[in-house]
Amino acid sequence: MRYLCLITLLSLLTFSVPAQEKKDLLINSWAPINVLDINAESFGYGSSLMLSFLSFEESGKVISLYGGTDYSKAFTYKRNHDTLSFSNPELPDFEAVIIKNTETHLKLFLDSMNIVTYIPLPKSNRVLKNRITKNLLTSKLWKLKRKRSNDRFVLPLDFDIGIKDSSIIRSHFLEYSNHLYLTQTFRFNDDYPHIWSLAFNNGRPVLRIEGIGISSNILSSLFFIDKTHSNRILLHRWVNGKKEYFTLKEQKGSSKKRRKKLALLTSHAWKFKTHSTKKVKKRDELIDLGIAEDHFNELTPPHYHHDTTFIISDSDLIQKQLVLKFNQNHTYEIRRDKRIIDSGQWTDHLNQFIEITSNRIRESDGIVRGYFEILKIRRGKLTLERRFKSRLNGNIYTDKSKTEVYIPIN
Repeated sequence: MRYLCLITLLSLLTFSVPAQEKKDLLINSWAPINVLDINAESFGYGSSLMLSFLSFEESGKVISLYGGTDYSKAFTYKRNHDTLSFSNPELPDFEAVIIKNTETHLKLFLDSMNIVTYIPLPKSNRVLKNRITKNLLTSKLWKLKRKRSNDRFVLPLDFDIGIKDSSIIRSHFLEYSNHLYLTQTFRFNDDYPHIWSLAFNNGRPVLRIEGIGISSNILSSLFFIDKTHSNRILLHRWVNGKKEYFTLKEQKGSSKKRRKKLALLTSHAWKFKTHSTKKVKKRDELIDLGIAEDHFNELTPPHYHHDTTFIISDSDLIQKQLVLKFNQNHTYEIRRDKRIIDSGQWTDHLNQFIEITSNRIRESDGIVRGYFEILKIRRGKLTLERRFKSRLNGNIYTDKSKTEVYIPIN
């Protein structure tokens, strides 16, 4: 009898406790860590899906946030078993299939082509929020180093504020984007300007780096900032579902070196003397920052007035007529002896590169822009590599520069 009463009491307690609703594991903010195509081949670098976070809300709304910026797009979604249907008045409707959804992972089949794996977006870090600012990045020169055994790769970075040419990126990124200068931009692909942005996504600092190229591609990566120290920043990115760790370290003495080099550079005009016969030190290997599709156009005016006298020729070097003059007010002149063949503004980057932008009108032939890598500078000698982009007969071409030696003149 006592046993029967106990069973009855337990039954009453069971029915009196309301059933707990099952937690919807989809409701969270998710960061992508890998993208596979339908053949299970990883090409996370080659997908813009690696650059956006997803935040699902109980209200039936999902926010697609562009990592490292404050730019986002809102969708409504409906769930039918494992199928998600997304809607936005400005875009065509589309669907995704949930392959896996746990507290630690979300795997979606998107675009009938891509399988994207997500993890929860790291939570807010108040200490980092007070320490990581745009001013911290722009006030110093940095070196980005990948933390691998036997990896000697170091990439100097120079963060700048603002965009020089707004035509190279989509208009809604103008508010967030800034120019980034790195050695590969000048040494290998000066057609590929880089931009950067920094934002606190879900309260966690995310650094976005993009390289925009004429092949209609954007080289991109999202770096999650983990810790800061007095002169370095620890961060990571995701590569094929695995973390890759980096250190962003301040270049010591960079301000003093910069002032000394610029004082020497602007103290004289420099006249071409000879091509250097010394071998240039082997370059660092390129770091793969990934690829995400995008488009931009370079407009070519239909008509020009052609004049080859404003193009630097081999005879200028053979006859040793080429003269470079960099002024302290950041203007420059390029002369053929005493005749000015180009002028404009110059900017220094990374303590070793000079970027020039010509004042030449768009419809005329001549130098458009150029880069100098200062290999060595002394009071009586300037050794550099020069690369110019020039317009001739409506076409833009890049000359192949050798190492050149200049001497000061009054």
